[in-house]
Amino acid sequence: MDFPSYISSFLLSERQPQIMEDFSYDRSRYLSEFAERARKICRAENSDFVILQHGAMQAFAAQGPINFVAMYAGMFWMLSRLAASVAASAAFPELEGALSEPHTPDPERSLRAPLELLNEATPFDWNMESVGWGTEPERVALFYFTLDILFKFVVFHEIGHLHNDHGRRRGAVCNPAEVGEIIAIDELGPLLLDDNQGVQSHAREIIADCTGLEMTIRTFSGEWELNKDSELNEFFRKVIYDKISLIKFILTIINLYFRLSDRRSWNDKPLTSLSHPPAPMRMNVLYAYIVENRPLGIDATDAISANQGALEQADNIMSLALNIFRAPDWAQRVRTPEWYAHYRLIHEESKNWTGPLEHK
Repeated sequence: MDFPSYISSFLLSERQPQIMEDFSYDRSRYLSEFAERARKICRAENSDFVILQHGAMQAFAAQGPINFVAMYAGMFWMLSRLAASVAASAAFPELEGALSEPHTPDPERSLRAPLELLNEATPFDWNMESVGWGTEPERVALFYFTLDILFKFVVFHEIGHLHNDHGRRRGAVCNPAEVGEIIAIDELGPLLLDDNQGVQSHAREIIADCTGLEMTIRTFSGEWELNKDSELNEFFRKVIYDKISLIKFILTIINLYFRLSDRRSWNDKPLTSLSHPPAPMRMNVLYAYIVENRPLGIDATDAISANQGALEQADNIMSLALNIFRAPDWAQRVRTPEWYAHYRLIHEESKNWTGPLEHK
């Protein structure tokens, strides 16, 4: 089967953007490199990977005769711009080249969504957006590792959908005529669902998030150890120096991702009508996952310490990177009786969406 043509046909039938095949005009510097790395990761997981020509911050997985992960170019641009904003700020002052100007949060910017502040759909231009820090080796290392974790988490989240057969499981509970022979997962757009569909969708997303976190930690830590003598790693040993600091850094960057993707409108609608769980809820689940699973063999005390350190560090970095006021209660906004009741529904539903289906 011809993978590219099959995927292109599916994208056309679903009115999706087409595959970006020529990266020569892309000014983000790293898109081609990261796309190739993702392709290798996905092919090791019996799937494929494509970048689509569109500016939105979006990614999805599709399951059928061919499994694949698709990322809009706009997602990569936004991840790059977020990483660049971190590198250009006073975040991680222990790294040389950190901005030394006083931090004065802007009240007007603080009222706007991070997606708006980082100009969603605007192509990322490395030459222009690395001015002031792009010649500082330790700030470039910060940019690269931040982007690497952001990118890994998005890709592994989508692979999490495939690992747990979310496409085929959806097909089993839907009318086959509605879903077709290949099924896209991670609904595109702010869909509103009925209560049962909402709980099912949230269960799928939470499972994919946990898979994405586990695979990000495992892969990043393996690469960190493999490349321990590289110049890039050496620059970054002020930040990552043991298992706890590694997990804390990963959690910090994933927290920034959810802050970036947060939609404030979720609070205006019933939880069960949303296609995706609120971003603060998803981050809270990942904090719980760290305590329950204790990756890399850390103990419970270290897991709690990593969570607390990441929560505080991410809030400070978001403020510095976007020049906004801190929001220390961001993750706590969903810790309400309504949220806990909704989480119990998701937890109960999760067993119906976990693990691969047996193929008959």
